[in-house]
Amino acid sequence: MLLRWISTGKLSDPYDEFMVKESGHITKGALESDYTDEYWDRRYTLRDGSSLASSSKVQGAKAPSLGAAPNPRQGTNRLPGGACIPAFLQPWKHKILLAGKYLNVMRECGIDVKKDDEEAGSDQPIVMNEPKFYKRIEDAYIYANRTLLKLLVEEQELIPHLRSLKHFFFADQSDFLTNFLDLAHSDLTKKSAKQVSIVKLQSLLDLAVRNPASSSSNDPYKDNLKVTMASQGLYDWLLKIVTHTSSLEDGELDFALSGDTGAKDKELLGIDAVTFDYQVKFPLSLVISRKAITRYQLLFRFLVHLHHLEAGLSGMWLEHKTPLWGPTGNGDMDAWARRIFALRARMLAFVRHMLAYATGEVLESNWRALEAQLAKVQTVDQLMRDHVDFLDTCLKQCMLTNSKLLSVYSKLMRTISSFIAYHDRNFVAEMEAFRKDPVRGNDAGKVEHRWNQLKKFELHFTHNTNLHLDAVTYNAGSENVALLALVTRLHQTTLRR
Repeated sequence: MLLRWISTGKLSDPYDEFMVKESGHITKGALESDYTDEYWDRRYTLRDGSSLASSSKVQGAKAPSLGAAPNPRQGTNRLPGGACIPAFLQPWKHKILLAGKYLNVMRECGIDVKKDDEEAGSDQPIVMNEPKFYKRIEDAYIYANRTLLKLLVEEQELIPHLRSLKHFFFADQSDFLTNFLDLAHSDLTKKSAKQVSIVKLQSLLDLAVRNPASSSSNDPYKDNLKVTMASQGLYDWLLKIVTHTSSLEDGELDFALSGDTGAKDKELLGIDAVTFDYQVKFPLSLVISRKAITRYQLLFRFLVHLHHLEAGLSGMWLEHKTPLWGPTGNGDMDAWARRIFALRARMLAFVRHMLAYATGEVLESNWRALEAQLAKVQTVDQLMRDHVDFLDTCLKQCMLTNSKLLSVYSKLMRTISSFIAYHDRNFVAEMEAFRKDPVRGNDAGKVEHRWNQLKKFELHFTHNTNLHLDAVTYNAGSENVALLALVTRLHQTTLRR
């Protein structure tokens, strides 16, 4: 039974005698909606309840917490059936588990995994505590691992797929994203997420991605990219999750991926809910799983929000270059306009520094580290672990896993969003009204009102930028040294006033 498992990945154990058990209800079809990597972690497990993470025998392996081991038999204090693993197999049990798991994935792909040398020797007597037997386990593990790794990396082209994910979700060449947001601007900024047509957005995305002038038009996997809408606002959702689990770090994202956090959010605008999805088939879905895709989506929504705010503030700068905002001859009105210009410039500097930090200091540098790791990866489990660790590191360094940083950052984003909306709706109207009737526009009540509104935005932005800088500085010195690069950027812009 053991040799059949490590040489073919087949498990036939009607009496629960073998150390490996199968959860038959878990199939590869569940990968399309599996937010917990259940197929890989729980379909085949050890009966004694031990996990790969607790063993140093297989480097880089990672498995879920499977709860306590089965209860020992009364009198003998031994584990029942296959959960009682012989002492001479204890050091090898994780390699035995993995060898069969790897081959089982190959079988699920329709690939014949029978080995002639194993089949030829299957009827010969075997001494199970001799070096020859241990060598067969080691050889089977190495063969299964190398075969599946080759399938994923070479035949399934995993690395090019990861590059496509980086290209689309991290917008490393963001011309297609800028084009898409421009094309969909009316739908995303004037309609709620429920009112936006996904079909129309998908058509607009296809136009942007397939534009011959765009670098994305040459991406071999652009057809895998789909538009979807999130059901909850990014920052409110993350804050609920962090409050529930204390942190999103170290694998605590599982709660986030379950979807519903127990409370209904207010209706979202399309721009606050739009995100991408990336569709792959088995066995690539073992690495590019639902769990991994959701991490990419969190980072994508973080970047999209920054790009949207940058576009809004840049559009405001263009508005301020028009004759409407030129000198009026009224000292108070011109001073008011200059204060608006200054606040816009401070906000734009903040947003651009956040974008530069996230894309250059975090995503790009961590991606280069991931590429170096994948170039020398030796096991499938290490490959999967490196990929998830890369995404978790990016989430942490983008400040999406810390409640204090998230709270103050989300307030800053709302302040900037509110300023852009209020400017386009009210400040422009007040300037137009003043141009038409300077006497009425200089009424004491109107003057006081427009100054009060502007000072509220200045006060909120200054207060929140100081809080944010303090929180980032503290976190950089205590938990997240990568934030030192952001601290330097924010100090250089003299945002503290």
